[in-house]
Amino acid sequence: MFDGHGGDEAAVLAEQRVEAVLKGTAQVGSVETVLRETFIQLDSEIEETDFLYGCTAAIVLVDGRNVYSANAGDARTILINNKDGAVTRLSHDHSVNDVKEVERIEAVGGQVRYGRIVSDKGAINVARALGDKNFGESVSPEPYISKTELTEGDYTILTGCDGLFAVMDDEEVATMMKGQEINKNSTTSLIDHALSLGTNDNVTVSALRVKVE
Repeated sequence: MFDGHGGDEAAVLAEQRVEAVLKGTAQVGSVETVLRETFIQLDSEIEETDFLYGCTAAIVLVDGRNVYSANAGDARTILINNKDGAVTRLSHDHSVNDVKEVERIEAVGGQVRYGRIVSDKGAINVARALGDKNFGESVSPEPYISKTELTEGDYTILTGCDGLFAVMDDEEVATMMKGQEINKNSTTSLIDHALSLGTNDNVTVSALRVKVE
């Protein structure tokens, strides 16, 4: 999932290129290394354009029982156990409210004011993303990567942009999606609910049901 800020150009480019970039980096090492290199290359390709802003990113790869999640920014991925409704967050929100992110930003000469990273070319409220060259090293493309080994069971893996999680927490999303067949109706119902709660941002949801025997 790619969620643009200040326009959708970067997100569209990342969506068009991600499959080819993943395949092109498939031989560089572990899955974690492939994911990291994919984020770095997509960031570089977006920065070569004249786009003013970039996009947040969240990628999920399922390899047998293993679920790999990588994200930069505030697009979030959760794992829902469809038997008991238990939910596990697989991603990390890279926010300027995160003390460690603020320390990283200031260490490279960036500035955080009023909940945003500021530069002479604008302001942004995410600490990591792809293609935000106007903010230099302050906005990093380095992804958070997790690996989760699934035990026998029935699961839903759901990724949503910040417009969803601004008005619903992980548990509320899990309650709505637990055991649902994954189709346009189930994801649209979740999006409609977020809109009814008054989210002031766009809402995108992607979901996958995985059964492990």
